[in-house]
Amino acid sequence: GKHLTQDFINVIPCQRLGTRQDIGDTVMYVVSDAAQLLTGTTVIADGGSHLTRSNNFQERMTLLKNSRL
Repeated sequence: GKHLTQDFINVIPCQRLGTRQDIGDTVMYVVSDAAQLLTGTTVIADGGSHLTRSNNFQERMTLLKNSRL
């Protein structure tokens, strides 16, 4: 529920869930002239979660479960 959602948000470096607009803005940047030097790369739009220790879902669920004990 709400508590679990807040726990997820707390471990995201930008402290919020991404929106459709966030993803749309990222896509618009990637296809724009401003990104012409981006080639052969993966753009990760996850609010910085991939930079944290718990960057995969299963590990994050385990950490959240353990934090409630």
